[in-house]
Amino acid sequence: MNASLASTKQPAGQGKRGGVGIVCCHEDLSGALRVIACVKGSPAERSKKIFPGMALVKIDEEPVEGKSMERIGILMGGTIGSSVRLTLLQPDKHPVSVTLQRAPC
Repeated sequence: MNASLASTKQPAGQGKRGGVGIVCCHEDLSGALRVIACVKGSPAERSKKIFPGMALVKIDEEPVEGKSMERIGILMGGTIGSSVRLTLLQPDKHPVSVTLQRAPC
């Protein structure tokens, strides 16, 4: 199942929510959440630290394992200009922590 984590759904006109521009999917066998791509011009792409194949393991120190894509989208999204800290694993299992500022989607 593919899902863009660039934004979260909300009724029109309610607040200014944004995201970080990561497209992810759950892997069928392992259940890991893998980065597929970064949206062009997004905070994720501009960080130059997030790449396809990386596994997203934490959002603001909260593990993503076992969470639905909807819940992950809610955790990733937030008020435009606010920060979110992501912990990812490179394919060689080396952890990378990145703090990104949410932007309009």
